[in-house]
Amino acid sequence: MPKKNYTTLLAAALQVGLEAPKERGIGCGRVYVCIVESEDAKGIAKAAKNLGRIFQKKGYAGMSNVLYVGYDNCDGRALGQGTAIANSLGAAGVRCYRDEQGD
Repeated sequence: MPKKNYTTLLAAALQVGLEAPKERGIGCGRVYVCIVESEDAKGIAKAAKNLGRIFQKKGYAGMSNVLYVGYDNCDGRALGQGTAIANSLGAAGVRCYRDEQGD
């Protein structure tokens, strides 16, 4: 199995996220993409740093290995971006999911 180029995968996923439609806002809070596998988390963490994005080993409310997408101010924008990023990374073989933590 070829090694994943996480910077390329994340850059493509972030671009998809920028073009994603808004989702129905559910309240104000932080939106994350949680990375399930430790090897993928290491790769995404390094890629996030290269791309100037925030990756946290320990996220808000006790989550682990999370890419911070943004703050959703009840408008659904960050929610839509998080869904698109998680779907894009998932399609590339990165086990992940979108999560949100309200204020």
